Amino acid sequence: MQDNGVPCYAESVATKSDTTLPKGIYWKRDQLWVRVKRNGRRYDRPAHTTNIREAVEVQDGLLKEIVAGEKSVVPGVGNITCVELLKTYLERLRRMSREDSDTFTITDGTIRKHILPFFGKRKARLVSRNVLQQYHDEKIKTHTQVSINRQLGYLRSAYLQGVKDGLVNPVQVPDFTTTIIRSAEEENARSGIITEEQYDQLVPLLDPHVRILFVLIWNTGVRPAEAFRLTWDQVDWQKRLISVYAKQAKIRKQRYLPMRQKVYEEMRSWQAYLKDLQPQATYIFTHPVTGERMTKNDYRASWTKACTTLGYSHEVKAKDGQVYVQTDLLFYDARRSFRTYMPEEINSTDGKSVMGQTQDTTFGRYHVEPQRAALRLLEALERPNGNGTSNGDSGTKEAKLMELKKWFESRLIDAAEYKEQKRTVLVGNSLILR
Repeated sequence: MQDNGVPCYAESVATKSDTTLPKGIYWKRDQLWVRVKRNGRRYDRPAHTTNIREAVEVQDGLLKEIVAGEKSVVPGVGNITCVELLKTYLERLRRMSREDSDTFTITDGTIRKHILPFFGKRKARLVSRNVLQQYHDEKIKTHTQVSINRQLGYLRSAYLQGVKDGLVNPVQVPDFTTTIIRSAEEENARSGIITEEQYDQLVPLLDPHVRILFVLIWNTGVRPAEAFRLTWDQVDWQKRLISVYAKQAKIRKQRYLPMRQKVYEEMRSWQAYLKDLQPQATYIFTHPVTGERMTKNDYRASWTKACTTLGYSHEVKAKDGQVYVQTDLLFYDARRSFRTYMPEEINSTDGKSVMGQTQDTTFGRYHVEPQRAALRLLEALERPNGNGTSNGDSGTKEAKLMELKKWFESRLIDAAEYKEQKRTVLVGNSLILR
């Protein structure tokens, strides 16, 4: 103890077995974290240390930030309600939404149906972590984790936009952490593709308007929402390219879809078929019966029927007792299939350009045949160097390790495979796929 009665922790390094940690200091992920409670809210922050004294200093700094933030609140800002915050967010989203996009409609509907009834009349500054947990616990009874993540994600976006607009003070933003909003990517990650054999089985069974959509996505990787916006004047029959305008694309950049021979033939057949039924159609994907531009609702029935016929479906019993058919193959898997079967000589820059992606990690994650990827990796790593040897000096090892890291970061191999292959390279043996 110091003379003033304050404990002196000096350079004391804590261990997980310590039971006398100061109040608000706790272990998490092999390091100390700090916690401050104020006005009914809880604030947590990693101290990035195992030293108790340093952790206490971080805790004191956090408290000072909170107090300073409370004093700097603009008069009147603290009284804004969640409904006002969400309406401001929706209005901005409406202005920024892409042409013909249903993003605003879906977001608006979700917020009005789920978020507003629970949060609407609450003051934004009074929404604590406990309130978020109450919402989660209530919704988990009838909704999936992914759906709850999406709902709370809209609320978080509204708060962050409110901070930028000066409507909410940063210290008043609720604690959206992974204990409430869990990783949607991990829980919702798809690892399936539609193989070439399945593709050949499905195509003849699909209705004409669904068949051409499926063929185009499987062979070009275009997103269904982007495909629905394509018009016939965007098709260059001579160059066998389909242009996707920037205003139609998810990433707001123009790109081109290559039509291989079988796609070209299918497109010509579909054009002739559609012209007989809907001669005034401007959209490529116009429903042949209604004459309206197609939506995702127009392919579901045909897709389910084809998958059921081939045995790629199963019955699921919902929480309300209703039984429905769920397909084992998702229509969107066709886009992932295009990435998986992309020739290896296609570099990532060209591949991302065609698929409309910007991140290497996303581009890599869409390749979901780990065995095929590992075999290609094996071939690349054992390719002879300039001296004609496959297991060269340390320079060759370094190149192999860099290649391994690149494949791991692109998620073409998992962590276990990466560690095993790395170990094998370091000991100088030939790579062995297990």
